[in-house]
Amino acid sequence: MNEHRNMILAIVLSLLVLVGWSFVAERWFPTAHPQTQKVENGKVKPLAPPSTSPAAPQALQARSAVIASTPRVRFQNSSISGSINLKGARIDDLVMLKHRVTISPKSGPVPLLSPQGAKAASFVGFGWSGDGVAVPGPDTIWQANGSELAPGKPLALTWTNPAGLRFEIDLAIDDQYLFTVAQKVTNGSAAPVAVRPYLFASRAGRSHDVSSPTVHVGPIRVADGKADYEVSWQKVREAGPALNFSKSKGWIGFTDKYWLTALIPSGGTTNDFRHSDAGPYQAERRSRAGQLMIALNIDAMQPLAEFNSRMEELISQIKSVPLAQGFSEVFYPGEIEARNDLDNRREGLSLPDDTLADLKKVARDYGLQSGLPF
Repeated sequence: MNEHRNMILAIVLSLLVLVGWSFVAERWFPTAHPQTQKVENGKVKPLAPPSTSPAAPQALQARSAVIASTPRVRFQNSSISGSINLKGARIDDLVMLKHRVTISPKSGPVPLLSPQGAKAASFVGFGWSGDGVAVPGPDTIWQANGSELAPGKPLALTWTNPAGLRFEIDLAIDDQYLFTVAQKVTNGSAAPVAVRPYLFASRAGRSHDVSSPTVHVGPIRVADGKADYEVSWQKVREAGPALNFSKSKGWIGFTDKYWLTALIPSGGTTNDFRHSDAGPYQAERRSRAGQLMIALNIDAMQPLAEFNSRMEELISQIKSVPLAQGFSEVFYPGEIEARNDLDNRREGLSLPDDTLADLKKVARDYGLQSGLPF
């Protein structure tokens, strides 16, 4: 099982959508003899001549209409509400309950994330890549194990490919603006596979806000404790397909004057900003790490007893190697982990204070605190 843990800070506003113009086939490749008449109720009537003006840009749909067109799971806490799009596994519907669009008492809440196809589209998504492996894509319909995501009520999305590879996205939400996400893969197929998880934040254009020496607006990243304010919309565009960065610990995302959307992995990863001619800017985190899973049937190659005997002989040879200065023992691969496992089963796990606090909170939320051994 491969597990890639990521956290997403969903705070974003003022997204500009770049509207793509549809391809005008009839203007550039008109039919040789366009129809000029029609028969209606037995009578021949002339048709209006076809228009030669350029086609209008593809119309965007209302945000509510786009949201209603796909299956979803709701989420809500005291600060935000919205839904997760089960088509493509995207967080693309999020409004900020404590902030309004204008100062008017009748103004609605600030829409932070909006689906593709609506004005000011912006969303966060998850995926995997792999050679020769059927991985979930933007049109994949995921299955949810619940009807709602809320504090203390996590949600799991799953999809299994035809070969038996099971992909899973575990989501949790806190009381404010933080999503915690874990990506997992279970290989139920008969062959080893290598897949790489990634996540991304996408927005359909630049911010309306202007960047200044005191307020940074646009792409931004923090690497190993240092903020990079030199990244800009122009630099991302000029970089071509992607503006890549080396492996680091930190976060990457987009800022507006008041809001921020950031991807915050739990460990060091490589990351990049991307721009396409179609419009969207995309901040992406890829682990660049592959996982190889192999299951071998020893009996198909030699008797199991003979194999075990040879392994014992190999272990004996390894542990008889002369010790380096300052060391008291030679360990074979996996021996330290096996000893730790025995100690943990005998004495119990030693958990950090913050992990214990999280477990207590989950137990309290579900009324199970009386069953905790600590």
